[in-house]
Amino acid sequence: MATIDDVRKALKKATIEAGSQAEMGKRLGVTGPFVSMMITGRKKIPLSVVCHLGFEKIIIFRRVR
Repeated sequence: MATIDDVRKALKKATIEAGSQAEMGKRLGVTGPFVSMMITGRKKIPLSVVCHLGFEKIIIFRRVR
């Protein structure tokens, strides 16, 4: 199971492959600076970006005793 850090790493890799944060932002419909803030953890990664990167969000509940 992937963690949010795995999603950030995938975003960083995709950004490098895109050539710039500005280009990655265009692909995602956000600004380049927002891409940077998602990579560094200063902004939450929207579900649309999570899905664009090939992940899905799954919520799991477990009983704590």
